[in-house]
Amino acid sequence: MIKSVPFSFFYAPNAVLLLRKSAPYCMLNEKEDFVEALARYVDDALRHAAGGGDYISGAVQIVDARNHLFREAGNRSTDEEAGIYALRDLCRVDEDTLDTVPNRQRFAAIAREYGLH
Repeated sequence: MIKSVPFSFFYAPNAVLLLRKSAPYCMLNEKEDFVEALARYVDDALRHAAGGGDYISGAVQIVDARNHLFREAGNRSTDEEAGIYALRDLCRVDEDTLDTVPNRQRFAAIAREYGLH
């Protein structure tokens, strides 16, 4: 399946290829962009977890918060000093559906810790 690319391509007269982010992907608010990126990462982890979100294990390491770079950190507990967060600590139970969902309020707090505004 081919996904759409979030960049627009422009051909300049001097044969230089320019990349410009299209409007929906512009970084207008660093904190909100970080929250959205981490929410997508955690949501993907929840969908691919064996046994569903109730039995999620593993951790994510935030490599670069400004550029939204995350990587798997194995089955570890949260170590905020190293930028490692257990996936179960990044989730909450939705009151209506009782499903495990990403905790955006927690993500906003993490974004503030990294100095994103």
